[in-house]
Amino acid sequence: MLREMSNVQFGEFTLDRYTRELSRQGTVLPISVKAFDLLSYMVANAGRPLTKSELLDAVWPGIIVEESNLSQNVFLLRKVLGAGSEGPIKTLAGRGYQFVAEVTEAEVSASQSAHDRRLEDAQSLTMQATHTRVVVQHELEEESSSRLTLIRAVLLLAALASVGFVGWKWRQRWLDRSGAPPVQFVLVPMEGTTGDLLLDKSLTQAMRMDLAKVPG
Repeated sequence: MLREMSNVQFGEFTLDRYTRELSRQGTVLPISVKAFDLLSYMVANAGRPLTKSELLDAVWPGIIVEESNLSQNVFLLRKVLGAGSEGPIKTLAGRGYQFVAEVTEAEVSASQSAHDRRLEDAQSLTMQATHTRVVVQHELEEESSSRLTLIRAVLLLAALASVGFVGWKWRQRWLDRSGAPPVQFVLVPMEGTTGDLLLDKSLTQAMRMDLAKVPG
């Protein structure tokens, strides 16, 4: 099907839809965007009568334009293709136009191959960048979690030290005022404080050692 061809050829001309170029025997010809779109649609529908309204809808979809835009681009195409009204674009009086040249599928050009390689390289770079971003984000999350655990441990140690100091001061005041025997402290194992069972046990043991040093 002509509609599915990426590169088509008619006479000495080649229409490359990948690079959006019209060339004649290897020489790229200057052509406007709308003129290329018009020629591409005509070539895809070669041999079929095309009304002006159909061409306007195909080249300027969703936009209301004057028929003069269509006739002007047909004039530009005939100028590029040569032979004027005797060329591949035939005028259908009062109706529209018809592309009468024989259209065949052209071989893949070097420019298309280069375009495909650039597209593959761009996709590869995009995938690599995405993978790198995910890895970096994962590492940052792990580092943030480690820092949070360390901060919690430091705060807990500070809190334990404060509790131990306050308890010692309270014991000293009690002894000074009442002469009563030392108050027995019951140290309950702390679980679920930091989220790390081993760290909780270590902190509890450290507190026991600190309290053991308090004069009894």
